[in-house]
Amino acid sequence: MICDLPYNVLNRIVRFSDRNDRIKLAGLNRELNHIVCTWLYNTIIIVDNDHEIPHLDSAIYTLLRACDLPHFINCLNRRNFEFIDKLVVNTHSSEYSAAFSQLYHKLSEIWSSSDHVISFLNYDILSLRVTDSLNNYLELNSIQFAEYDDGDCILAKKSHKIQNLRNWFMFDILDFLVAPASEDLQRLGLYIESNHYQANADEGFTIEKPNFDNAKRNLANISELFLHSALAFVNFLALIRELKIPQLQLRRLSLTSTHRLRNDAILNFSQIINQFDLNNLEELELKISCARHHECRDLCMIRFFAEWKSYNQMRNIDTNIRKLSLVHHKSLTETAQFKEIVENFVFDSHFLNIREIYLNLSNTVRSPGTQLSIDLAKVVNKLHMLPELEVLHISSFMSEWMCGLPQLFPDVSGSYRDILVNRCPCKDCNVARSSFVELADLDKAKNYSHKVAWSDVQILSHSLGLLIDFSKPENVKFLQYITSLMKQLELIMERNLTSSGTMLDMKYMPISLNPDIEPFIKLMRHSCLKDIFQLISNQLSNLKQINFGGIVFAAGS
Repeated sequence: MICDLPYNVLNRIVRFSDRNDRIKLAGLNRELNHIVCTWLYNTIIIVDNDHEIPHLDSAIYTLLRACDLPHFINCLNRRNFEFIDKLVVNTHSSEYSAAFSQLYHKLSEIWSSSDHVISFLNYDILSLRVTDSLNNYLELNSIQFAEYDDGDCILAKKSHKIQNLRNWFMFDILDFLVAPASEDLQRLGLYIESNHYQANADEGFTIEKPNFDNAKRNLANISELFLHSALAFVNFLALIRELKIPQLQLRRLSLTSTHRLRNDAILNFSQIINQFDLNNLEELELKISCARHHECRDLCMIRFFAEWKSYNQMRNIDTNIRKLSLVHHKSLTETAQFKEIVENFVFDSHFLNIREIYLNLSNTVRSPGTQLSIDLAKVVNKLHMLPELEVLHISSFMSEWMCGLPQLFPDVSGSYRDILVNRCPCKDCNVARSSFVELADLDKAKNYSHKVAWSDVQILSHSLGLLIDFSKPENVKFLQYITSLMKQLELIMERNLTSSGTMLDMKYMPISLNPDIEPFIKLMRHSCLKDIFQLISNQLSNLKQINFGGIVFAAGS
């Protein structure tokens, strides 16, 4: 009988079962029910209704569509709530606001009789703008007032359910200053969109006076800080200077820095190193951009990395960073500084201990051309400087990196487009190329409306072996369309990245599936991506995974 098997065997069976089988197993006995609930409830990720959920769930989380959220709320009780460690919201719509308000209310009800601590990560900026964050909801609804005959009122009672959250997300510094001290607080996220947000804040919440002692205690507790906007970065630095907080000792730091005329938050190394111990961080994310490059001569962001490297060399110290994320924040056409940073500073012995690198240099599918495209050969030749590297994630591969393909394949004639799709002679790739040409012709006939589908093509036997001719504009335009669809594979990450999102939490951002482009993904895998993966693997003995913008290669697969 399965019920008589050892606990570790039962746990393994549950791990490799799909959701329906897990639910059946849960009904066999209490021990199996406990194991199943641990797997199903531990980490729950809420996704959009149109997100395709794989038949076999991830081993580390359970996906829940937003349309199923009301049913989940109805079933949520104190017992199964105790199994939850993390709730993650990865939707992108204000339409779910009512459901999230119900979820907030249900969690608040449960916390009236439970002190179970969880993480609640909401990356959906659209719903946050409507329903606010869970911590602000709890604070707003924890305040009761005593009203006097003359109409005055004072704060009479306040509960501290917010202390049951490991992470807080706030739209204003004042929200943080009036919050209670919390020993379980680990992560603080700030996203300040406007200097005028405070004027629109709820008066019932802001009637409280700031408590700077609580703020200092909370800053001493946190190990993760996410400054999601340039204003958040500027205002937070002003706060810790006002509070006379010494250099923060963090494990994870994400900051947003923009060089611009209004709300300038230029990346300044001496300022940042005084407030954050950069070299002893485990994870660092820089969401940066420069809109005033004519003033700084394309040097402001480069200068940060150069000064950091010089700082460490003069003191003979190494950076201990294990995970680095570099994001072109609200991408503009200018990419010269990012090319310099990636080629000369990211893949460098300065980051000797790095294990994971995440790069997102552009949110456009258009290639910047050979002059500004990343030199792939130069990057590959420098990989030996990062002997510990395990994960390389290049979200912008189909834009900032494609022009560098000929540098990796010097013996292959043709353009980077030919290398991308014309190198593999296998049957499946021949069929995919023939389909590509037919669809490109059909798209041209429809004035490039992109209203074409895989079912529209008919593969003829004599067309097999055809190469795609990129001297024809229709083929170039259709390739651009295909690469734009590939960009959507990482839609969950991309759409909130410049607001409340982060690439440091990519493990909680599943790749979207699109069966229509699978043949073309396979075509690119066969034509060049598998060879690039092998080339990089030869340089890095510890390499586990490369993500080419949603096309993933794993070692040993």
